[in-house]
Amino acid sequence: MKTAFAKATLLALGAAAALSTSCAPERARAIREDKSLTLGYPGATYRPNGKIGVGATFGGLANAKTKVKPEAPAGLTLDATAAAKREVVTNETDINPFVQFFPWDTSAFFVGVGGSYQMAKVKYNEARVGSEGLASSSTEVAYTRNATYVGVPAGWAWIWAPGISLTLDLGPKFLVGKNNAYTTDGSADGVDTAQRDRNVSTIDKVGASKVILGNFLLGWSF
Repeated sequence: MKTAFAKATLLALGAAAALSTSCAPERARAIREDKSLTLGYPGATYRPNGKIGVGATFGGLANAKTKVKPEAPAGLTLDATAAAKREVVTNETDINPFVQFFPWDTSAFFVGVGGSYQMAKVKYNEARVGSEGLASSSTEVAYTRNATYVGVPAGWAWIWAPGISLTLDLGPKFLVGKNNAYTTDGSADGVDTAQRDRNVSTIDKVGASKVILGNFLLGWSF
């Protein structure tokens, strides 16, 4: 996800540079009022007037696969089976609502308030206790993860005369809440539940970061 956002940011900056010659910053508020609705990828913005915008973007992951190295208990070493990297499969949906305030009538710059709500389904194979060397050495563990962020959007919402629009938000969002619930906990299949919980914590260090950055919306305003 971070890589995808980085690529999208570079493309967005390139588009802004290519279109900047047709932008009329002195008419920024007038254009926002004339073209109050932006629809595009991956969301929408509505501006009831030239000073305020409200909207949301959407995102997610479909069967995204990563490798995670298990974390050993303090002072101990895992055996070869327990220490093997886990392939983690994640399906995630993100909803990112925001409110924008445009402090200057002659600029596309905005600040505001916003957030992100992530709903993920995660699964991986956890080693069974005492199964080292056996063909059937692991069983699936699956859980849901809901994470909530709040943040301060800050960036630019450009609208060019024909209606081509680009919003680039570089503001941070901070994790304020997270809830995990096992759907398949592996306990009936003999997994080490303490090790399972450590592995889930390691997975979540990547999946639900304490801070996430940025957002973008490319579309058409009318």
